[in-house]
Amino acid sequence: MKPTSSRLILIVVWLINVGLVSECGLKKPEGARIHVPEKFDHLLLSEVVDSIRYVPLETCTDCLIGSVTKLLCFENRIYILDRDISKTLFVFDDTGKFLFRLGSKGKGPGEFTRPNDFVLDPAGRKIIVLDQNLSKLSFFDFDGTFLRDLRLGFAPFFIAGVNENTYACYLGYLPFRKQNQIIRSNLVLIDTLGIVKGKFFSYETGKDPLRYYPQTTFYSSPSGTVFIPPLENSVYLVTSSGVSLSYTIDLGIESLPNDYIWSMKPKHELVDELRAYRHSVYNFFETSSWIYFSFFDKKEVASCFYSKVSGEAKAASVIADNIDGGYFAMPTGRWGEELVGVLESVYLTKLKQKEADKKILKLGQKLEKILEGINDVSNPLLVFYRLKEF
Repeated sequence: MKPTSSRLILIVVWLINVGLVSECGLKKPEGARIHVPEKFDHLLLSEVVDSIRYVPLETCTDCLIGSVTKLLCFENRIYILDRDISKTLFVFDDTGKFLFRLGSKGKGPGEFTRPNDFVLDPAGRKIIVLDQNLSKLSFFDFDGTFLRDLRLGFAPFFIAGVNENTYACYLGYLPFRKQNQIIRSNLVLIDTLGIVKGKFFSYETGKDPLRYYPQTTFYSSPSGTVFIPPLENSVYLVTSSGVSLSYTIDLGIESLPNDYIWSMKPKHELVDELRAYRHSVYNFFETSSWIYFSFFDKKEVASCFYSKVSGEAKAASVIADNIDGGYFAMPTGRWGEELVGVLESVYLTKLKQKEADKKILKLGQKLEKILEGINDVSNPLLVFYRLKEF
């Protein structure tokens, strides 16, 4: 039977849609839109937080943390990556007691030169650490015993677990050769043997983008693993079969232009110009009732709290702790319904001095007690914020 013109149109549209999805893995719907207020000044912590609790991390010779690059909480353990100074992964229990650290400096099995990222595999009970310099993943069990290395043949900046058999890797506009093919995709999916199973966010050759990297690009949500490309405001859900848009975050009229990274201007000029825009959603944490994320509001770092119940967003670059009188610790992780922030010892000693000089409000009793044992070389204090409905 000869197809009608309407049928031909439907077939063409279907083929185009299939081609688009198979090429980039993106579904066309825009996803939920979150509007960030155009103007904001400061925010009282009590407007968004119901209660605060603290976990001081034990300080010892083997567990000195130089900087917290990434923090994950799972079951009764806290995992902290120090990428730049100690260059290792520390594991503490939920009271802050030090348990063990992973690997050692070097290029051998289970060793790191600069661990860029790590991911937990709950199903396989494994910890996977990425060393970008060595282009490898190192696998450990949950007790810290080294299992194996996987040489990738390319150098991701960040990784995430999609399921127990699939990992997502962010490449940051760095092409690589795999299986006699040049791959120019920012996001690739690999299996446990390092074989590429999916390629997304492809880009053209012959262009030099502005490479701009936050601490990470992958986060965990109730739906699974989400991905936020650097300098973007779109939140994508990553599955073993593809990528779909979950949220579009509207930062207002002062948002970074979409084609900014492809500007032909000198890169140092572009970095300076970033201070004139709102850009780079990161530290994205989500539960069934709320979403938190950070972003750059021109020269300032701002926080946004979004209620899924009311649809309201509250944002500020200055958040005053009128609950316990301390500093607001910018959230870098999530544990269940709580956001987790990190207060470095330098801020804690300043807080002690301000309290002694009567330059701040009265500290809460729990925080005041914790500060008694803090000095300049103490490990950070973890601050857990339970959010309220608004």
